[in-house]
This record gives sequence, C-alpha cells and structure tokens, in this order.
Amino acid sequence: MSQVAIGTPAPLFELKTADGQSHGLSEALERGTVVLVFYKASCPTCQFTFPFIQQIYSKIGGSAGWTFWGISQDEPEETSAF
Repeated sequence: MSQVAIGTPAPLFELKTADGQSHGLSEALERGTVVLVFYKASCPTCQFTFPFIQQIYSKIGGSAGWTFWGISQDEPEETSAF
C-alpha cells in the first residue's frame, strides 16, 4: 500500500459492520465530513487515544454533517469488547 499525500481524496470503498451492514464512503461523504479512526484493541497507543476520540465524537459526532467510523483490525468479538 502506498502513502497518500495530504489533500488527496480518499479512494471510494465500502465497509461492513460487525452485524453485516454495508456502508459506502461515497454516501457518507454526501452527508458531510467523514473521520476514519483506525485502531487495534491490543494497541497501547489506541487504548490511550480512544477516550479522546470518544470525547470529540460526543461533542460533534452526528451533528453538522460529521460521520465517525471506527475501523478495527481485530475480529468482531475483540472489537465489541473494546
């Protein structure tokens, strides 16, 4: 995978939730800004950072066209426990 330069539009993709629902980036972008949060439950940096992401989400998530997606590298069971 190559590095994407700042300001380069993200390639369009679809993700599935733990319960199998599909969500596409193109549809999310139609609603406004999309914040992608990549994490792994066993990562100490992720464990430290996630409460701050949750604070930001609680202040602006879902309002004013903001969409937050947490993208886990773990299996669904580990992700749900995190």
